[in-house]
Amino acid sequence: MRGSVLLVLLTACGGLRAFHTDALRDDETDDPVDTGDTADTSDTDTDTDSDTDPPDDGVLLISEVVDHSEYAFIKYVEIFNGGSTQVSLGGWSVISYANGGTTGRTADLPDVGLGPGEVFVLANAGQGIEQFETWYGRSADAYDGAITGNGNDAYVLVRGSEIRDVYGVIGEDGTGTGWEYTDSVARRAGAVREPSTSWRRSEWEITFGHLQSTPFLR
Repeated sequence: MRGSVLLVLLTACGGLRAFHTDALRDDETDDPVDTGDTADTSDTDTDTDSDTDPPDDGVLLISEVVDHSEYAFIKYVEIFNGGSTQVSLGGWSVISYANGGTTGRTADLPDVGLGPGEVFVLANAGQGIEQFETWYGRSADAYDGAITGNGNDAYVLVRGSEIRDVYGVIGEDGTGTGWEYTDSVARRAGAVREPSTSWRRSEWEITFGHLQSTPFLR
């Protein structure tokens, strides 16, 4: 087919018409193999693969975990965007594992954007809503009944079914461990900007009481 198209295009060019008509042989027009078309098909496939590469889904991590020492129902997990691009929280969830259990309760995050360096505060629902707003003077970004960690419960940040970051150890009761946060504030070091699928004591500062809690700040 390429030979036929070339003949028509060049015939419209006047001076080249006679040269190309004579050079084109019958056996060339019958040849079904066209290496030029094969090369073009390969290029098209390459471009298609590139266009369908999944986008970067960002860098989110748990930056603070609180079990308030004065208001019993104030519990929250703070999520930090440590990357350089905005992240849609749709498809992300926080799972809590109570008392060393291996079956968690899931709190799905809303489909909102979280910009670079910004935080999202997910707090306990129920009586925790009024207590949170009374103490901090504003609403959390979202509330969910799954956020009930009382100091020995692990939290996991997931995207879909993939674990991205953790606080504590799934299947371990945190009482008496290095990650216990009963009536305390667990804050991640400011220099940490990458998540981890295993808990690292060196990345966290755990302070008894509630005065060190700083939701919405990083």
